[in-house]
Amino acid sequence: MQAIDAQMIAMQERAAKQDRRDNELRAQKKALSELKGKKRQLEQNISTKQDSLWQMAQGAEEETKAQISPVNSQKVSIVAEFMAHMKLRARLSMEKVCMALETVGMTAEKTKLETDCKEGSAELRVLEQACAMLEQRKSCLLEKCKGMLRRARVIFNMDPGKSVVPPDLHTAFSQLPNTG
Repeated sequence: MQAIDAQMIAMQERAAKQDRRDNELRAQKKALSELKGKKRQLEQNISTKQDSLWQMAQGAEEETKAQISPVNSQKVSIVAEFMAHMKLRARLSMEKVCMALETVGMTAEKTKLETDCKEGSAELRVLEQACAMLEQRKSCLLEKCKGMLRRARVIFNMDPGKSVVPPDLHTAFSQLPNTG
């Protein structure tokens, strides 16, 4: 963008220089027109020099036109180049706006995903804590059951080596839920 701005400034300076040159040439043309007026006055007094003065005026006018024509051509090319640069600048500005909008959209999506991630992490921590509490409760209950089983063996004089459980105890224990 800076390079384009620099080129635009250079073109504006060239256009200003061309305008000054154009004004100088116009001033020359005006001076020549004044010479034509004087010529008319002199034509009345000096008829013998009429042809030579007319030829001089025509030559000067053609020379002025010849000088103005390249200046005008340069002005046209400068304006065309300026327009091309302006179109390029407009296109680049549009691309910049599109990229900015895309960046804003991506930033919003990133923020949403980060928020979702934080919420998911918080939920995961809560679930992990709940699982840890359940695991701890399970361990406590298992220890309690083992203690009760040892106590039941002592109370009912069951030998750990015996594989036969009295039928009435077998029926009672089979009605309990399986926690293993």
